[in-house]
Amino acid sequence: MRKLLGTLVLAAAALAPGLRAQRVVEVQVAPRFVRMRVDAQTSVLATAFDADGNPVPATFHWWSSNINVVQVSPDGVLHAVAPGVAMVGAALADSTQRRRFGQMTVFVLRPEAETIPPGPPGEPGQAPGPPPPRTYVVVPRGKPMMNVDSAIRASINCDDPSINAINPARACWDERARPVDPPMAPVPDSCGYEVTPATLMVKVSESGRVEEVRLFAPSRCPQFTDAAMGVVRSLGFRPAQRGGQNVGAWMLIRVVPRHQ
Repeated sequence: MRKLLGTLVLAAAALAPGLRAQRVVEVQVAPRFVRMRVDAQTSVLATAFDADGNPVPATFHWWSSNINVVQVSPDGVLHAVAPGVAMVGAALADSTQRRRFGQMTVFVLRPEAETIPPGPPGEPGQAPGPPPPRTYVVVPRGKPMMNVDSAIRASINCDDPSINAINPARACWDERARPVDPPMAPVPDSCGYEVTPATLMVKVSESGRVEEVRLFAPSRCPQFTDAAMGVVRSLGFRPAQRGGQNVGAWMLIRVVPRHQ
C-alpha cells in the first residue's frame, strides 16, 4: 500500500507543472501597436490569463517576424533596426503550451515620416503647450539600458487606460479589482457553440462601481461581445488597492461563454 501511495505521489508531482501550465488559456501582449524611430528601444509586456480572466505568472519566449526591422530581447525589449513593419510575439516558455501566444504590430518609421503630435492648445495668443508624455520607454542607442522595471515605473502614465489595466511594475495599483461574481455571459442563439471569450477593459471606482467598459479583444461572435459588455456593467467589484487604500483603477477582465 505504501509503495502504491508513493507511486501516486511521484506521479502527481510529475504532472503538477503541466497542470499549472494548463491554467493559462490566453496570452496578451501590450500595447497592441507601437511606432518607433530607427535605433530606438522600448519595452513591451506579455500577460497570461487563466479561464477566469485572472493574470497567471508565466515565462515567455519572444520572437520577431523580421529581425531586420525589429529585434526583441528575452525580456521583451524591442530594438528598431530599419524602417518597416514586423510582428512581435510572446509564447509560453512551457513546451507543452507554446500554442498559447500573443502578438503585436511594430511600425518602424523613417525619420522624415514621423510627426510629433501637437500639445494641448494654450490660452488665446499663447503658443501650444508641450506634447503629452509617451506611455512607453524609449532609450537612445548607445546609452546604457535602465533596469526595465525601473524604466517602466519612471515613464508610467496611469491616466492611460491601457497602461493602467496592464499595470506594469505594479506602478498604478498593488492589488487588482476583482469581480464579486464570475464574469460569465449567456451565449446568444445566433452565436452557436463555436464562440470565444471576450476581453474587456473595465474602470472600477474606489467604491467598486463600474464607471466605464471598453473593448480590448472581441469574441468571434459580435453578439456575445455585446452580451459580455452588458454583463460586466452590472457586476459588482471589490475595488483595487494601493498602499492599503481603495483606489479607482482599470482592469482587464475575460468574460467566458455560458451556454444555457
